[in-house]
Parts: sequence; C-alpha cells; structure tokens
Amino acid sequence: MTFREGLVGAVILTYSVMNSIICPVATTLQTVLLYLALSFYRETGRFVLVLTFGEPLIVDCPCGRRIGLISWSRRLYVVINILKLDLAIRNNPNHNTKVFTRLMLQGKIRSAIRFLTERSKGHVLHPHDNVKIQDNGQDKLTSVIDALQMKHPSPRLPHSFSLLDTGDLPDLEDLDITGNHVHQVALRIQGSAGPGGCDAAHWQDILLRYGPASRRLCDCVANLSRCLANSVLDWSLLRALLASRLIALDKSPGVRPIGVGETLRRVIGKSICLVTRDDAESVCGSVQLCAGVRCGIEGAIHSVSDLFHSNDYGSLTMDTSNAFNSINRISLIWNIRILWPRASRFIFNTYRGWSPLILWFADDSTVIGDVSVIRNWFDKLLSIGPLFGYFPEPSKSSLIVKDTTLPSAEQSFDGSGVSIVQCGRYLGGVIGNRAGIESFVSS
Repeated sequence: MTFREGLVGAVILTYSVMNSIICPVATTLQTVLLYLALSFYRETGRFVLVLTFGEPLIVDCPCGRRIGLISWSRRLYVVINILKLDLAIRNNPNHNTKVFTRLMLQGKIRSAIRFLTERSKGHVLHPHDNVKIQDNGQDKLTSVIDALQMKHPSPRLPHSFSLLDTGDLPDLEDLDITGNHVHQVALRIQGSAGPGGCDAAHWQDILLRYGPASRRLCDCVANLSRCLANSVLDWSLLRALLASRLIALDKSPGVRPIGVGETLRRVIGKSICLVTRDDAESVCGSVQLCAGVRCGIEGAIHSVSDLFHSNDYGSLTMDTSNAFNSINRISLIWNIRILWPRASRFIFNTYRGWSPLILWFADDSTVIGDVSVIRNWFDKLLSIGPLFGYFPEPSKSSLIVKDTTLPSAEQSFDGSGVSIVQCGRYLGGVIGNRAGIESFVSS
C-alpha cells in the first residue's frame, strides 16, 4: 500500500469516527490530519497516525471514546521549517521554470501565463504596510491594520424593513446528499488551501483517484454534509471546519480582505447548492443573476444593450462601500429561512457564531431607464440600502449615457459623486459608444 492510499484510509477512518461521535476534538482532527500527515512525510519520509480509544490523550470526548492528537508544538515546528524551505525554493534560479511547468501540467494555463508575464496586479500586504484608500472620494494614506479595522464594522440590529414578513414558515425538508453529489463537486472544485493546508487539487486527488477508497471517502463527506444540512449543531463542533486563513491583498488603491476557508467546507457547501440550486434560481430569477441562472448574464447583456441603443436611456452601474462585511447577518439568516428553506439549516449552522469568514453576496447592481427614473432609484437606494447593510459608494459608480442625454444626466446627477461616462463595463461585456467598445475589444 502506498503512502497516499494509506492516507486516504486514515482520512476515511477519521471521518467515520467524527460522524459517530461529533465533538470539537474530532472536527479539529479532521481539519489538521491531512496537513500533519503530508508535513511529517515531507520531513521524515514516514508518518504514523495513531487514533487512541483506550489510553486517552484528550479527555473531553463523549461516550468514553477519545482521540489522540499530535502535539501542537510539533506542528508549529513543522510549519516553521516548511516556511524556511519555501523561502529557499523561491530563491532558487529554476523556481520560475518549475512553477510555470507545474501550472501548465495542472491545466491552469491562465495562471501560468499570468505568472510568467508578471501581470498579477495585486500582492499580499503586511499588517504595517502603508496603503492608499479612498475616503469620500478623497485619497489618503493609512496602514493595513487601520484599513482592515475600517472594513470590519461592529454588528448592528437589523431594521424591520430588511426582514421579510410571512405567515407560516415554510416546512424544513431534509436533503438527500449522496457520495455521487460529492463526486460531481470534486470534479470542478478549485481554490487555495485554508488553515488545514490542503488545496482543491489535493482534495480532488483523494476524492477521485483511489477507486473504492475514494468512493468511501465521498460517502463519508456526504454523511457529514447531511448532518450539517438536516440538523442544528452546536457552534463549538464546527469552529475548526469553518476557520479561514486571512490575507490582505493590495487593490491599488485600497485593501481587499480575503478569508481562505477550508476546501472541505467548499466541497460541502457546493454539494448542498447542487441539490438545492433550483430553489435559489426560482426565487432569485432574473433579479439576482449571481444565483447562477443559466444564460442569464448573456441575456442581460443583450437586453441592456438593446434598451440602451433603442431609447434615450442611461445605465447606472452602482457600487457599494465594503458590501461583503456590512451585510446584516441576522436578516440574512432570517430571510434565507423563508426564501431558501432547504438550505437554511446549513446557513444557520455556518453563520450562527463568530468566525473569520466573510459573508458573500453580489455587491454590484445596475439599473437602466430614463435619467430621471435612474436618479429617483439612486436616491431611494441611498436611503433604503443602509437598512440592509448595503452602503452605496457613488464615487466608485458610473452612469453610462449617450451624447444626446449627456447634458440632462450631468444636471440630474450634479453633486452626487457619480461619474458620467459614455462607455463602460457591464457584466462580461461593454455598453456605450463605438469608440469605447472598440477600445475594450482591442484591450
């Protein structure tokens, strides 16, 4: 038996234990197991995993069954040595060639070309680096720490206007998630590694490439997914699974806070979405294209382009300030209970407590119509949006108009902070005058 086959077997055993005695220790073990195994194997050429159920190393598990964990001091020692090794590898003159070759062999052609041509616009910032941010349309210099504190406001009680009113709550249906669903998700999963240290490529490896062992592991992950989707769990059981690796990226200007979560959590979340996506698409329709309506983006581009060119309309592309961190978590959980009941218990389990993860939702919006109608919509958004934790940022928004409507647009939006342009991006396309479209295509 090879090392990887043995590792898959150890993971299956760990998940079987966790599904039978869910406890904080078990969830922590499944989070760090792969990272520990690969780290020790890289350093020593061998790894021995010991699960003890007799002589306990940790005494907090129920049912008298206890799981032994490798000491955290040893893990820290491994992390430090891997960081030193990583620095030595980056200074190697053949590093660029090896990275480019690896990315090409993995099929990540876009990432390989971007790495080779050094076209990546952002980079990771350190806490005390100085960055330029925009404050009310004005540029100012501040530290990364201060910028991140500004981007993480204190929670607020939701306004009653942001809470959906309903009579009887929809029934809660149990989800039937199988290993086949996990297998489908694993074929398309992407992303970097979370705190556990294993990225999407590694999870694809162990979920897809070891025959019966991989199928058993898919069944174990499906069992865990059903547990999260069909029951309400104590927050302490899930904290390790929901932890994220925080980094600050340079937006040039500004700072983008990124929380890189565990790949396993993404697999579970996408498996649940795979089963319930029809519900979300039905509720959101064409109003929220971020729900994944098929051909919705292409249809929206054509519709907006036709309306723009056939009438004296303008198109306002609206941006917001710190949207992902300002949305109200309480109203989100309540509204999902009404609109998306089959996934509501999973959302409740993952967002009921404090965790470093960032809430996601579409922070951009667009309206098309007569300039006066757009101005009325804009004013209402300024007054109603903050009740939902949606704070419009006019200085980052633009109104796209034609030559004939430019004077009326400048008059209507005078003093609003919105930029008046004649061509601009919309979703994956562009609308506006011919010169702007040709410039977009050539770039």
